[in-house]
Amino acid sequence: MERTSIKQAMGSISPWMWNEGFAQFHPPPDSSRLCEGDAEQSFHQFADMGKRKPNDRGTGRWKLTNKRRTVSIIPLDSGVSPFLVKKIHLYLRAFFHTLPVEIRAPQCHFAQQEKEKEEKNGKIYYQFVCGNETVLLERRIIDGNDHLEVSSVFDAIVPLVAETDYCLIGLTSNKLAEEWFEDNEDGTESVSYDAILGRACGDRVCIVQSTECSISTLLATCSHEALHCFGFDHCTTFQCLMNSQSIEDDDCLFLSPLNLKKWVVGVLGIRGDDEAATKYVLERYAAMVEALESLGLVDEVPWLRNKIRAIGLSAAKSSGQEATVSLTQIRFNRHRKNERLKTGSNNVGRKAVKSQFWSSRHTNNATSIKPCLFLPQASYASNSHYWSILYLLY
Repeated sequence: MERTSIKQAMGSISPWMWNEGFAQFHPPPDSSRLCEGDAEQSFHQFADMGKRKPNDRGTGRWKLTNKRRTVSIIPLDSGVSPFLVKKIHLYLRAFFHTLPVEIRAPQCHFAQQEKEKEEKNGKIYYQFVCGNETVLLERRIIDGNDHLEVSSVFDAIVPLVAETDYCLIGLTSNKLAEEWFEDNEDGTESVSYDAILGRACGDRVCIVQSTECSISTLLATCSHEALHCFGFDHCTTFQCLMNSQSIEDDDCLFLSPLNLKKWVVGVLGIRGDDEAATKYVLERYAAMVEALESLGLVDEVPWLRNKIRAIGLSAAKSSGQEATVSLTQIRFNRHRKNERLKTGSNNVGRKAVKSQFWSSRHTNNATSIKPCLFLPQASYASNSHYWSILYLLY
C-alpha cells in the first residue's frame, strides 16, 4: 500500500495542524490497523465532497447547518446499560466540542421483550418494534453466536433521524454482522458474513455494539462511525481514530492532523483564521482531558497534555514570539509489540483485532503537566498569532 505524503494529503498546513515536531504524536499506522485496499481521503477530496449533496455514488455529503447539528445517541434494546450510555455521552460532548450531543429516549425493543424468531425464505428474523412499526431484523450465526445483520437494522432506525439531528448513533447489546460479497473465478458471487463492532450508512445513521469490548474501544468505535456520517473515510497516512481496524486494548482515540483539519476547517468552517482554529483545537483537547479523566482513562491523558503544549509552542514560534512558559520536555512514548494477528478482511465495517500481546503506554512520571486555562497575550487583541498556555505543575 502506497502511503500518501503529508503534503499531498493535507494541502496547505497551518502551525496548529502539523510540523515535524508533531511526528512523535502521529506515527504512521502499522498494517494491523488497515484493511487491504484502504486509500487515503485527502483534505481536497473531503472539501470537494461538500460541494455536492449526498448521493448513491458517495461523492457528496451532508452539510452542518444551524438547524441540523445534533449528534444523538439512542439505545436500541433493553440490554444497553444506561450507565454506559451516559459515559458515551460524556465523552462525545468533548470529542464533538461545540456541537450538541443528546441522549434520546429508547423507541425500540424486541417483540414482547424477547427475541421472537420468524422464519421466512429460509432465513431467520427477529421481530423488532421501532416506533409504531414492527420490522424484521435478519439473524446470522457466526462462530455459534447470534448476530444481527446491520443493513436490516439500518432499515429499521433510519426513520428515527430527527430534523435537528446531524447523525444518529444507535447502540445495541447484540453482536453485529455485515454481509460481504466476493467474486469467484468462475464468474459467480459468494456471500459471507463478518462480525463487526460498528457500521455507518449514508443516511446519517450508525450502529455500534455496546457490549464485549473495553470502554476505550467502545468510545473509539462510536466516534469513528459517527465521523463516517460526517463524510470521513479511513485514514492511512497516520495512526488515527479513523484507521479501519480496531486494535483491542490499544485503540487510538485521537484524530490525525489530516482528519483534525477536516473537522475544524471542512466541517466547522473555521478557515482563514489560525487564531480561532488554534483556540478551538486547544479548548477541544482540554475538554477531552477532562472527559477522559472523569471516565478513568488516565493513560490517554498524557498524549493530549503534550499535544496541547506542542501546539502552543508551535503557535508561539510561528508568530516570532517567545514562549512564556519553560517546561521540562516530556515525550509521550508508545511501546507495543509489533506482532499482531493477521487479518485478510476487506470488511468496511469496523472490526476488532485482538493483539497477541498486551500493549502499554508509558510516559515520564517525573513531571506531569495539566492544561488549565488558555489566556491570550495582550498582543492577541491586535491579531497576533500567539497564545500563551497556563500550565499547572503537580
